Amino acid sequence: MMLVLLLLLAGCTGKKNKTRNRPLIDSLSSVFYDILGDDPERALAFVDSLEQEGIYSEPLANCRRAQVYSEKYQPRVSEMYVLRALKDDQLKKEDPNKYYFAHNLLINAAHNMGNLERELTYATKALKEAKADTSKEAKTYTPDFLTLIGNSQFSLEHTDEANESYEHAYKMYEEILADAKSFTWFYPAFMLTIDAVNDNVGKDSLLRAKSWLPRMQQSYDKLVKTADIPDYVKDECKAEMEGSMARYYAKAGQLKEADTHYQALLKTDYANTIAGRKTSSVYLRYVERWQDLLKAVNVSDSFYTANDSYQTIDYLANILGTKFDAQMRLGQRDAALQTANRLVNLLDTVEEQTRKDDAAELAVVYETQEKEQKIAEQKAELLRQRTVATGIAVGLLLLFLIIYAINSRRHAQRLMEKNAQLEVANARAEESSRMKSSFIRQISHEIRTPLNILSGFTQVVTTEGVELDEATRKDINRQMIENTDRITGLVNKMLELSDANSKTAIERTDQVSPVEIAALAVENSGIAQAPHLNFDMQLSPAAEGVMLTTNQQSAIRALTLILDNARKFTKSAEAYRQNNVADERKQASLHVEADNDTVRFIVDDTGIGIPSSESEHIFEEFVQLDEYYDGTGIGLTIARSLARRLGGDITLDTSATNVTRFIMTLPQ
Repeated sequence: MMLVLLLLLAGCTGKKNKTRNRPLIDSLSSVFYDILGDDPERALAFVDSLEQEGIYSEPLANCRRAQVYSEKYQPRVSEMYVLRALKDDQLKKEDPNKYYFAHNLLINAAHNMGNLERELTYATKALKEAKADTSKEAKTYTPDFLTLIGNSQFSLEHTDEANESYEHAYKMYEEILADAKSFTWFYPAFMLTIDAVNDNVGKDSLLRAKSWLPRMQQSYDKLVKTADIPDYVKDECKAEMEGSMARYYAKAGQLKEADTHYQALLKTDYANTIAGRKTSSVYLRYVERWQDLLKAVNVSDSFYTANDSYQTIDYLANILGTKFDAQMRLGQRDAALQTANRLVNLLDTVEEQTRKDDAAELAVVYETQEKEQKIAEQKAELLRQRTVATGIAVGLLLLFLIIYAINSRRHAQRLMEKNAQLEVANARAEESSRMKSSFIRQISHEIRTPLNILSGFTQVVTTEGVELDEATRKDINRQMIENTDRITGLVNKMLELSDANSKTAIERTDQVSPVEIAALAVENSGIAQAPHLNFDMQLSPAAEGVMLTTNQQSAIRALTLILDNARKFTKSAEAYRQNNVADERKQASLHVEADNDTVRFIVDDTGIGIPSSESEHIFEEFVQLDEYYDGTGIGLTIARSLARRLGGDITLDTSATNVTRFIMTLPQ
């Protein structure tokens, strides 16, 4: 069917139309949406075909691709294609409506990535462009952008600015809706009033929320009177309004009025959906009807479990978190403990699934960039070949044109070299940004996991009337100690990182044997007890007979970090792409040598290895050559900083074969 459609389109439009057929493009929109709803991958192929036939321009095709990836909930890829669609004014000249729609996609991508600052930046930029544009499309989208800015400002706790944005947006909607007929025009204005009421109630700004109630009712009345509004939309809007009224009166202490509106909400079909139950849950929490809240959340829990959609942060926070809270409020401590155990057990699974989804999405971005780079290279090569052929042909007629062509080609080569240098610099900047983002994600995971465990067990242990057998109490105590130590170690490493760029020498007043430094570092790193590798330590006679004048604590810490690095990267990464050698025991060793004025601590391991080209890069902050291993990318940075401030150094020996070798030197 797709092939037949494309053949007909090709016959009607010809190849690569310069002037695009607007009615044809508009008529294809419904086809695109039908395919998108059934099969997003087929929708991508459809867009590619339309671009190849010249029906879609490159910016319009990229806008459609961004829409597909937004539907697939891959916000990074969606953001990449939107930025390409908006890189110049071509889409704005071709289709202003799609241009501002693309801005909406961009804002939505930042929202789905959880980047509130970027979301606000994108929305503010879109509003600025729309205000500077006198077109009808710009005027239509301006209140939408103001509403999105208000949403972001509320999330960022900028309450006064958010309310100003909402007020301004509502006034603009009133002007636009003066002559509107379709429900699609009235719906955004109504949802703005819903957001304004709920956001202000959530911030306990009841006077502001109250000021929006008449406007919410007025917007609802206009919306439901439109002739083309579907019944399900009318039902949803009724539920949203009644839920908002119930929340407001509950917060205002007018419980009778609140219950009246809540009962009206329950009579809607929307109340039986997951979104409707979330609306009910917020109200039930406000009025502290914990038994009803527990019933509602149990229904949602069953839905998530039956549909195998429980491995999400939304499920943990809004379902299990609410369930645990309700059970504790009702004194159901055994059930609350079971819920807490489920939450803790699922937390790492959700984190791992999120990491896999992020990796898969980034893989699409990188794969797309590589394909486009290859296409660009092929086009450049074809252009070069044509240029050479033209130069030769013209050169047979006129020597001057040959010289001109040669000079032009040399100039083009220089430009290509400059562009290549710029691309390298840009790649490095993007890599630095990516590493910092990865570091923040990893730190968030490293801290949040033990904190959640500590919080859960603390609530269980301190709850009155909870009876625990001795084995359970010991196990809880062990886990609390382990996770406390885990947080303490991470905080200590962060404190060390804050001093890593210091050039100040560390005071060296300790007389200590290299053997003692090595033994304590081995003990602190736990490498000798690691079950996945065989560890060996060897001391040269010269090393056993010397004493170092150094700072014992700093020297031990630097060597501990190198040994910890060897222990960690000789173990298979906990990621979906690991190979099947997890049970293979690796080798690691520590050799201590000394000469007239230097002691060398040589750490070898047979882990994943480090390319020689990365021998200095790995000592930079936040660098992780393989992000599927746990860690923060700061251990080697801290270790080298400590060694250098002790008058020594840490280097990667790139001449070593079959092993990764780090050498730490300290002066005697």
